[in-house]
Amino acid sequence: MHSYEETLDFLAQAVGILPECQTELGVLTTAAETKKIILKSMGYPAETQAEVMASLQKLREEDFRRAMQPISVERKSRKYADLYVVMPSVTPFDAVLHLDLTTESGATRAYDIPYEQTRDGEREEIDGTVMEQRWFTIELPDEYGYHTLTASGVDGIPDGAEMILAVVPDQCYRPDFITRENRPWGFPAQLY
Repeated sequence: MHSYEETLDFLAQAVGILPECQTELGVLTTAAETKKIILKSMGYPAETQAEVMASLQKLREEDFRRAMQPISVERKSRKYADLYVVMPSVTPFDAVLHLDLTTESGATRAYDIPYEQTRDGEREEIDGTVMEQRWFTIELPDEYGYHTLTASGVDGIPDGAEMILAVVPDQCYRPDFITRENRPWGFPAQLY
């Protein structure tokens, strides 16, 4: 059994709360009280071990109540993306998952993936039905951007059968004049 602090840290990281950050003052650690306040504001109470465990279960179930992740960020150089769709575990073996990809520029591409070509993932019982992740691989579009991927064709797919597929470069743009020896400086501004 993990301690309260360990499970609190795990929950915080699972929802995107960083354990620490680097500032001009050095490394600052996120305090447990701060994590609890942020978690509560996000709908995941965490005052006790029981609340943390219930929030972890709620977070896990949310992944199975939605057909696809809200977003997947993929590097263009990888050429392919491994993604999953949540569907009932009793899906017929001859079912075909249909995917429509619409690129940011408006181009479209369709994929038909037979159930037998998908791979097993995790399972969770949701409202009396065992749901499972079925993993598949698709070729990424040639263009960078925020593209939309929509799943259909299989009975019992939960709501949320649309995701953003963000295709990004391997690194941010860097002008040629910036090198290890020639590093310009400026004032940073946090924009939210």
